[in-house]
Amino acid sequence: MNHPSSAKGTDFSVRHRSAHAAVVLTAAALGAPVLLVQPATADPAAPPSLSISIDDGQQKVGRGAELTYLVKISNMGTSTVDGLRLTQSMPPGLRFVSADHDGRQGDQLIEWTVSLPPNSDVTVVGKGKLDSVPSGTTRLAASACAYVGGEDRPTVCSTDSDELDATALAAAPGSSTGWWYWAGGILVALAAAAAAAVLIRRRRPAAATATEPESAHAQV
Repeated sequence: MNHPSSAKGTDFSVRHRSAHAAVVLTAAALGAPVLLVQPATADPAAPPSLSISIDDGQQKVGRGAELTYLVKISNMGTSTVDGLRLTQSMPPGLRFVSADHDGRQGDQLIEWTVSLPPNSDVTVVGKGKLDSVPSGTTRLAASACAYVGGEDRPTVCSTDSDELDATALAAAPGSSTGWWYWAGGILVALAAAAAAAVLIRRRRPAAATATEPESAHAQV
């Protein structure tokens, strides 16, 4: 069976190689340098190389504190990362206040969508206010993560953790630690009142006994 297309392709390949050989031989005969150019091959895109950090500039915080979190994402790779999703968690008790770069408030988090060219970085800002402290909590931790290509698993994450002030723990509404402080104060007050009542009762019979001889002397 004849294949005209295959024969035509073979003929072109042979003629191409013949022409290439003729050029090389002619250049060599003239003493000119010969430069052989290999066809370029496309390298697959390198995987994204990202780093992320989050910091609110605080070491210890208390109830009522207004916190500003800086989330910095860097692209150290050689290709642009489009549609990169950034998130910053909002721990329980921290109320959302604002976010720049069109940040969106989600379920206990803030979300951004950014694009990063090679060797570049961007910083987004999320603000919150600490209205309350959950029971048993001694530190306030917020995390920042980056997601590539719509994946559910983050590519890279970082966490900022601050110590909670003891006064915030004592005064926090809904905090069991705060209730213990109030309950302890009430118990101390009740104990002091009971002790005072016992002392008053003990003094009254002694005072009555001291007045009895005077009454008997008056009768005589």
